[in-house]
Amino acid sequence: MSSLQALLGITVFIALAVVFSEQRRLPHWKLLLAGLGLQFLFALLVFRFSLLQAVLNVLNRGVAAIADATELATFHDGGDQFSPRTYFIARSMISSDPDEL
Repeated sequence: MSSLQALLGITVFIALAVVFSEQRRLPHWKLLLAGLGLQFLFALLVFRFSLLQAVLNVLNRGVAAIADATELATFHDGGDQFSPRTYFIARSMISSDPDEL
């Protein structure tokens, strides 16, 4: 059942690409099959080799850390960006040391 669902998903993505394309002709099938083949090869490599899984997990944690830091530093206090109040809020999000604030 999951194989059928995967094939249906691939078919729907190809159909959407054709429908929303500026040039309403069928895609180049060799290029499309090469891209799908590379996707399947990459998936096979990830599932097969634990080292590649570990590398991707480290990269994922790094990107998540950057996203978390960006979320903490993104705010709007109603003032301009460089007002003292804005600086205090930004520093208090980064450090809990009162001497640093």
